[in-house]
Amino acid sequence: MVVTLAPLTAITETYANGLRDHAVTAVCALFRRYITVEASFLSQPSTDQAMAALVKANAESLDDVVSTALAHEALKPRSALTITLLRQLYDFPERFGVAPLRELPPSLDVVAELAQLPGQAYKEVALTATQFGLNKAEKPFDEVVSELKKELKTEGADSTAISRGLVVNALLALFGDEEVGQTAMQVAVKRFYRAFNILKLETTTVGEAVITDFEYQGADNAQGDATLPVRGGQLAVVPSLASLTSELPGLLARFPDTSEPVNKLHVALSEGVANGAAAEEALLSSVAALLVEHKAALEAKGVRLVSLMVPNPPKWPRQYSFTVAGDWAEDAQRRNMYPTMWDLLELSRLENWSPERIPSISHNSVVLLGSQGTGPRQQQRVYVRGVTHAALTAEASSAEASLLKSLDELQLAMLDQRVSPTASSHLFLHALTPFGTTAETVIKNFEEVMPALISKYATRLLNLRVDEIEIRAHATEGGGQQAVRLMASSMSGQWLKADGYLEFIDPTTGETQSYCTVAAKGSDEQMCYLEPYAASTTLTNKRSIARRIGTTYAYDFIGLIEKALVSQWQSAIAAGAATEMPLSLLAVDELLLEGDALVRGSRIFGENTVGMVGWHLTLKTPEYPDGRPLVIVANDCTVQSGSFGVDEDIYFDKVSKYARAGGYPRLHIASNSGARIGLAEEVKPYFQIAWNDPAKEENGYKYLYLSEEDLAKLPEGVVSGEFVTEGGEKRYKLNYIVGEKDGIGVENLRGSGLIAGETSQAYAETFTLSYVTGRSVGIGAYVNRLAQRVIQMSNGPIILTGFSALNKLLGKEVYVSQDQLGGPQIMLPNGVAHQLASDDQDGVEKILRWLSYVPYSAASQASFAPSSDPVERPITFLPTKTPYDPRHMLAGAPDPADGSVWQSGFFDKGSFTEYLADWGKSVVMGAASSAACRWASSPSRRASSSSASPPTRPTPPRARACSRRRGRSGTPTAPTRRRRPSATSRARTCP
Repeated sequence: MVVTLAPLTAITETYANGLRDHAVTAVCALFRRYITVEASFLSQPSTDQAMAALVKANAESLDDVVSTALAHEALKPRSALTITLLRQLYDFPERFGVAPLRELPPSLDVVAELAQLPGQAYKEVALTATQFGLNKAEKPFDEVVSELKKELKTEGADSTAISRGLVVNALLALFGDEEVGQTAMQVAVKRFYRAFNILKLETTTVGEAVITDFEYQGADNAQGDATLPVRGGQLAVVPSLASLTSELPGLLARFPDTSEPVNKLHVALSEGVANGAAAEEALLSSVAALLVEHKAALEAKGVRLVSLMVPNPPKWPRQYSFTVAGDWAEDAQRRNMYPTMWDLLELSRLENWSPERIPSISHNSVVLLGSQGTGPRQQQRVYVRGVTHAALTAEASSAEASLLKSLDELQLAMLDQRVSPTASSHLFLHALTPFGTTAETVIKNFEEVMPALISKYATRLLNLRVDEIEIRAHATEGGGQQAVRLMASSMSGQWLKADGYLEFIDPTTGETQSYCTVAAKGSDEQMCYLEPYAASTTLTNKRSIARRIGTTYAYDFIGLIEKALVSQWQSAIAAGAATEMPLSLLAVDELLLEGDALVRGSRIFGENTVGMVGWHLTLKTPEYPDGRPLVIVANDCTVQSGSFGVDEDIYFDKVSKYARAGGYPRLHIASNSGARIGLAEEVKPYFQIAWNDPAKEENGYKYLYLSEEDLAKLPEGVVSGEFVTEGGEKRYKLNYIVGEKDGIGVENLRGSGLIAGETSQAYAETFTLSYVTGRSVGIGAYVNRLAQRVIQMSNGPIILTGFSALNKLLGKEVYVSQDQLGGPQIMLPNGVAHQLASDDQDGVEKILRWLSYVPYSAASQASFAPSSDPVERPITFLPTKTPYDPRHMLAGAPDPADGSVWQSGFFDKGSFTEYLADWGKSVVMGAASSAACRWASSPSRRASSSSASPPTRPTPPRARACSRRRGRSGTPTAPTRRRRPSATSRARTCP
């Protein structure tokens, strides 16, 4: 064997910056190759589209296409390798004895890109990359301790450190310090008990122990203005576990005797213990045995919790809790939380969810994965619970910062492989610093600020499946300190509806006893609850079902519409088209079928047994600030997969007729499985099969039959057939099965014809819009297409039958997904779908945008919101001799030479919306508004116009559907051409 060695100079150049830098460069190059391959597939909605794009981009080198496709096919082992390399990179300093990287080199930016990879297939890679970035970004423990000691020396026990993050864990390292040890202990107690009134705080040395005795009392108002008990506590620092054994009796003797478990003992060791799981288990067993030995003394002194803090340099200290409720065994759920964290986060409320801790970003946050049930019915919920010591304000910016921190925690948690794609989530924040105002003001500010924040981050909240946002706050004005519970909850039905409650404490247990609505105390209008929200298992199950198929639960669309209205008004105000937002933007009446009549009313969300629901909404929009109607009919995909049965068809027909009779715009929110194909459940247990060859069932069967005895068990008229004798047995050969229940056969197809005809009639008489939020099949696809306009969500295929059925018909695997049959890449280029929505919040915003071009009713002229774009303004866009984008002529655009200068077009700035962009690409089609058109078509202008102007008359039926605004104007010949109104620039409509 001949081995050729590289020249020494080449080796020296390769490792000139050290072994670690070379390793970082090599590993990051592999990460870059991983991202490059996957980017080709992430940039396209489906694999087949990605392959088509690759072939088009590499037409002259198909080898690159093959290698990229093969690499993507091996995604699972490549992801495993990427995760291993990330972990090796993180452990490099410890394994090779080099200093950690203080500043990350530019090559490691690729790790941030790995952390942003979307989708289930990349969850573990993204999680590992995120954790790598967080660990590298965190300041080393020894630096935190050094900074903290400097501050304590300067400020003493009144240090502002009690309001800073991470200091509780770092303070432990200073308890034994000769200069600031006692100061650090007092600051720690203040931090632990920030939510309480500390009545006493004294530090002394007894034997080997340094002891801080303190007394504290709940700060919040109790139920009935009762006085809360004074509780006692100790923080003792002892050198070692052996010292604790000898000092424990003396520590307990310092507590007064009491029959109630109201006191707490916190012990910190000055010396660390050996690392490793075995050493930790030995430590916990020793402490538990010691506490059991002194069980009688602990109970006589009313000690309910003993916490143990153990140094763990150079990392953060370890913390353990032993409770009287657990018979002094260590409570693993409280591990590595500071002693009062469990109560501040109200974690006892989650016990029925069997919570499991998962990693979190902040030391002041805890993230848990709760589960209920097993198998396909299992429910999961991710709880992000945190405390903040910052002084929050009523300003939106303060609430926004807190919300974003919680969403960042949730984003990390959702990457965990243990979290189901249908798991819901709950955010909880305990704001420890009181608001210097009344509780009523805190609640009012929350109800004003929260809808705007939810609207702003609606897409992220939907993607992270947030069902509840809960804040526990405190107000100091108005007599004592009043606890306030602020909720944005979907558990009562409406999506993230904001409410606030006054909260009162039980004087005995110190736990929350009741939540009361805001009203004068003692008045008949005040209502109190044991919980601030109603937990609805049925509602949770329905949301989980909807999420499993990639859509939003039907009732939640009402909340999405309300949040989109807030966003619409904010945009109008920012553009100068409106001055203030009206109150009560949305009024909702559910359309209920009582007998044969459709009535407006309400019911508890989720109680419907028919897979179709509908509402009459009154929306206050910038175009109609006093309110405009909208009728919605929606598939409930949680009822028999959203299939159309007889009851669903009748309800759809009634709602559509209701909209048509009033001339109201009709919106269909579609997520269904087509016409229902049912089975007669009463016959299923009894029917038998006459096989052509009983030994070879694959050869097919001759008929279905019932035995004479089984036939007698069925009601008359359920089946029809004739008696035959075969194999010496008398059989009732089935010709057809009728069934006891209506709605399992061809009657559903009759209903499909009913709603198809009704939709066609509605097309001619009012505005009809379909929003396809989930897969829509068969008649569900037809009624979408029969509407005037269709908005399709990215994962809502419009199909007549499934790809599996077609493959069976064709006898080979031709199609691999529903998207190949009716996904956006099919429906948009073919003109079936007019617009594409990336998610349901985007879809709702597009619905409202389209509605802004539609009249109040079929018999009305369209009304547009006031615009900051004046009638008398020049059209500054000039067509060029070279090719240009005609959209710029319609909508305006920034000046190519100076991006800060706006070149105005025919229509109001920001009013143009394009649709059918993927169909007929040489034609630009859209809707827009024009101040000149509004002025020319206003009632006062029409009254004063010349006799040549035609009188106002109802718009023809088909024309009402679009109501697009156009300004009739020729190509401007100079930048100073103005949009002067004329009789020919009236509002025009299009079919």
